[in-house]
Amino acid sequence: MVCNGKIRSEIRQKLKQFSKAVESIFVDEHGEQSFKKCIDIKAFGKFLKEKGIKFEPEIIDNMGALFIAFGEIQF
Repeated sequence: MVCNGKIRSEIRQKLKQFSKAVESIFVDEHGEQSFKKCIDIKAFGKFLKEKGIKFEPEIIDNMGALFIAFGEIQF
């Protein structure tokens, strides 16, 4: 209920705005992007917060569930 269409749109816009920071989550130990770098989708909000991308706490807490329910975000 917290992550309605308006919130999903806000998430998509922020992820697009901070795409470099989002991409930096998926780097290997050498700092290179790697398709092998996997993270727990339920912890994705925490990783965004660590990169300085600010969302309301209830959105961060539900970010993984949002991706599980609605799939990938295209931007």
